[in-house]
Amino acid sequence: MASTTRRTTRRREAKIVSRGQRRKREMRRALRARLLEVQEVLGLKAINQPGDKAGNTEKAGF
Repeated sequence: MASTTRRTTRRREAKIVSRGQRRKREMRRALRARLLEVQEVLGLKAINQPGDKAGNTEKAGF
């Protein structure tokens, strides 16, 4: 299933986006990456990775 996700992401990124929107998207991505790093340091399971089923946050140690 991951391949499909990757493909849709690519298609979404290929769209023409305004500068502000692109900046928002970059910030969101950076934030998410930082969040995942922090969680790994704390030894928690990363919440809601693309492969996970929905509603997995209960098991993530939160």
